[in-house]
This record gives sequence, structure tokens and C-alpha cells, in this order.
Amino acid sequence: MWFFKKKKKVGLVLGSGGARGLAHIGVMKALVENDIPIDLIVGSSAGAFFGGLYASMGKVGEIEKLARGVTNKDVVRVLADPSWGGGLIKGEKTLKYLNNLFEGKNFDDLKIPFAAVATDMKTAESAIFRRGSVADAVRASISIPFVYSPVERNGQFLVDGGVSSPVPVEVAKEMGADIIIAVNLDGVYFLGENHKKSFFGTTIDVVKDSYFAMRYNLAKREARMADIVIEPKMKFVDDFNFANGKGAINAGEEATIKEIKKIKKLL
Repeated sequence: MWFFKKKKKVGLVLGSGGARGLAHIGVMKALVENDIPIDLIVGSSAGAFFGGLYASMGKVGEIEKLARGVTNKDVVRVLADPSWGGGLIKGEKTLKYLNNLFEGKNFDDLKIPFAAVATDMKTAESAIFRRGSVADAVRASISIPFVYSPVERNGQFLVDGGVSSPVPVEVAKEMGADIIIAVNLDGVYFLGENHKKSFFGTTIDVVKDSYFAMRYNLAKREARMADIVIEPKMKFVDDFNFANGKGAINAGEEATIKEIKKIKKLL
């Protein structure tokens, strides 16, 4: 009978993307405002940061207010932590900031089940965090190679989750999600005006394009396993341009609203 029908568990998978990850706020805002349940969250890199915040705070309005208030000075204050090896940024100030933001919470303290994904450079495999300090997990997940010094943990050498799993749908399946909504930001770099360049670019341009092309194809492959894939159409913003990337919030919200009918049919 219909009244014995089991409630479907909705998993939200938030992909990597630096400041482009501000779009995740808009995605979550649209889901909440349309009464779409978020039963578990998996995040990689920027997705781990914003997904972890929602799992911790449970109020997307507070996260949006926090994000819209960020200035360039705030970003510099957190990043001004030079390292002499492993990356440009040591990451100690970032970890302190994250501990304050997450109020020292462990995964068991969160309002919603959450997993953060990093990459173990010794094995090239994804490292999944579901226990311990949320701040430590997010710090590992956002460790962009060459920028942040890697995190060493139990013999692992951890860098950004986007290196191995930019849209970690498989993790959400393992956590028991029946319906998976995935947010893929790795196509933004190649959208229209965002990538209008001559093929005769500099060596740095070629390296950058190649990096994003690899990420684009890996993300597409992972996202195919989701039931709904949200790909916001937005202006490309650099990884740490949080102060000027707030248009991404609106882009994420708009892209999600277009998928609401499909999501409700699945429910």
C-alpha cells in the first residue's frame, strides 16, 4: 500500500571548484525552499567546505550571509601563511579559520550525515573522511596541489579531493542514497566566453587548459552515475576569488530551480 512506501533517501554531492563552489549555496537554497530533503551530503574540495557548513549549521541562509560578507582582506588574512615546501601556503591559518567556523565539531556532532573527499598522493586513491574533526577533513579536501601544503595523516599524503574525485557520486551511493543530486562545476571553465582564447597561448595557458580538460572529463564521467546533475551556467572565477564570485550563488540557485520538477518526480 502507498502508506507503507519507504521514504527515499536523497544524497547531495557537491563537486570541487574553488570560489566557483559558491554556487553550492544557491543549489542548497533552492532545494530547501522547494522542500527537497537533503538526507546526506558528500563534498570534494569546495564542495566539502560548503557541504560541511550546511551539515554543521543546518541553515543555508546563514551560510549565504556569511559568504556575501567576505572581502578580499578576509581572504588574504586566511591565505597569508607562506610555506617553504610542499605548497605556497602552509595552511595553519586556514585550519584555525576552519576550526572556528565549524566550532571544533566532529562528524558525530553534525546535523546531517556528511563525508569529505581528499586524495592520497601515495596511492592516487580517494581518502574518505567520515570520522574525527570536520575542520581537519575539510582542510585536507581543499588542499589544492602547489598552492596548499599537503596534509599528512596516518601515513597518508593528502591533497585536494578534486584530483581523484571531483564529483564523488560513488561515495553517496555507499552511504545509502537512493536518489543522488550532483553538482558539477568542472564545465564552467569551458563555457562560451569563459574560454575564448587563441590556440597559440602561452605554455602556462596550455598547462592550465590541459589541467581543466582532465578535470572536466573525470567530473563528467563521475556525474553520469547521479540521478540529477546540476551544472550552473556562470562566469569563471579563480579559485580564491571568493569576494568577487558571489554571482555564482545566483547561478547555482537558477540552475537548481530548473531541475525541481524532475527531482520531485523522483521522490
